[in-house]
Amino acid sequence: MLVLERVATLRKGTGQDSSTVQVKPFGGAVRILDGRVLRQHIGDFEFDSPHSQAEQDFRILVPTSAWEKVKQFCLLHLAAPDDAIIETSPLRELSEEFMDALHIDLELGQVLLRPAGLVVENTPAPTANLYSRGVPTARIYRIFEATVLESSLCTALLENSQRYSDPDLQAMAAADRAHGGKGRANAVLALPLEAVTHSYLKVPLAQRAGALTIDGHVFDPSVIAVLENVAAPQYERQI
Repeated sequence: MLVLERVATLRKGTGQDSSTVQVKPFGGAVRILDGRVLRQHIGDFEFDSPHSQAEQDFRILVPTSAWEKVKQFCLLHLAAPDDAIIETSPLRELSEEFMDALHIDLELGQVLLRPAGLVVENTPAPTANLYSRGVPTARIYRIFEATVLESSLCTALLENSQRYSDPDLQAMAAADRAHGGKGRANAVLALPLEAVTHSYLKVPLAQRAGALTIDGHVFDPSVIAVLENVAAPQYERQI
């Protein structure tokens, strides 16, 4: 079973607000642990938003001429189990997103995390990030396989997936905005891994760079990054 995150986002428009629901892998930006040393390695940089700077997220503005240098730095340091310059453990992000979706405090013994490779997105595409929407963004993913060890957590994930429809999430995002929030709502989507993989493999390679609808849900292209048997034109898997 493949477990992914569903995110509903309410966006302000010129007229009526609109909401979208997308399915994506659990995870997010790694944090910069030592900005001074990072600048020594890749040169000076600016964050892509004040929010990224406040969180010390590795979301930085990179000139095209510096991309190869930044990429090689990331490939080297992301592979380290306990790097001193950038965060390499997925546990913090996974814990935050399980709290958002399930309202559960994830404990270390509940999941087994296994590194499963690195994926590079060399061609920038506009980001949907709330704080820097539309900025051309290229990403490097460190992929982990998270095996759920505790039966009660497995049950919670499956029940959450079945409980909330996409329209439910859209209504929850609208309620969050009405109460002063960001206009977001999170839930889980659990589907058979084989079925998701088969759906992608039926799509011609050149068309896998866009969103895909599976079982009535809109899948972000980043889902392909965690499907080791599915190639996509925008992604380069590192051996």
